[in-house]
Amino acid sequence: MLKTLLLAQLPQTPHDVLHLVDDGLAKTMHWMRSTISTTLKASPQALTFSQCVLLNIPFIAEWQTICWIKEALVNNTLIKTNQRYINYDDFVGECVLKYDQIVKGKRAVKISGPFHIVHVHVKGTITIQLRLGTIESFNICCTIPYMKPLA
Repeated sequence: MLKTLLLAQLPQTPHDVLHLVDDGLAKTMHWMRSTISTTLKASPQALTFSQCVLLNIPFIAEWQTICWIKEALVNNTLIKTNQRYINYDDFVGECVLKYDQIVKGKRAVKISGPFHIVHVHVKGTITIQLRLGTIESFNICCTIPYMKPLA
């Protein structure tokens, strides 16, 4: 915005520079307040002051409709996100792969296994048998279902 104003008129004095900056900030603030939001279908200033910014007419906000539009948008996003997840339940006797370490910034993730599931607990916790006589419990987000290779 300021770059466009500077190209249109070059300031000669420090007072001109301050006036140019004030004018640019005022125009930017007006633009932000009068821009219509896609989710609300109205501008923030029109919703706040019940007055249309561009035309001198009263604006009546339909808050119930705005809530329905916002709720529909959130629900559609949630449905799209949930479609990417695979619904999978762990059972006793199945095998899983375990993340050994997840190092931030590194692309290589160390995975070990397969390990047999000994017990499935509530709230996503499982117990696996690491070695004979050694078991470990942890959350299923640290595991990957093991699919035996076809051979």
